[in-house]
Amino acid sequence: MTRDEVVDLLTLIASYDRRTVGNADIAAWKLAVGDLEFADAQEAVVAHVRQSSDWTTPAHIRQLVKAARAARLDRSLPPAPPAEAAASPAKYQAMVRAAVKAAADGRGIRRALGPAPLPGEPPEEWKQTRQAIEPLRHSKREDALSQVAESRKERHAELDEPGSAS
Repeated sequence: MTRDEVVDLLTLIASYDRRTVGNADIAAWKLAVGDLEFADAQEAVVAHVRQSSDWTTPAHIRQLVKAARAARLDRSLPPAPPAEAAASPAKYQAMVRAAVKAAADGRGIRRALGPAPLPGEPPEEWKQTRQAIEPLRHSKREDALSQVAESRKERHAELDEPGSAS
């Protein structure tokens, strides 16, 4: 978070508990929560005041942000890095970490495609549509797997040919 975002966060908190905010408060809160995303911290403040009348502290904000990020990771599966990245373990690990961070930040595939799903069971129409397209989804997956297997065979055949450059 930037200093201005910390000021905005403290202004939000002050609107609930009437605290006074000065430069020392801004500096202290920047040290305590400055590594968090502003939107996450803002949501944590609102969540805290909805469920508690306790004075809001950086510890409350950190706990609620941690819980929100964990919930996002539970709801989404970060995409795997491309196979080419496996040749470099450090690059692969960095890509996995970046994908997990993006998912925890709420920038996963689901967020990119639209708003988060509503809580509770999906509508019956959605369930029926999902059942109708399920065979198509599986056939496409099987097609993709067979294409990968065919490509691997061709690649191995090229490597096994005499006179081929290795």
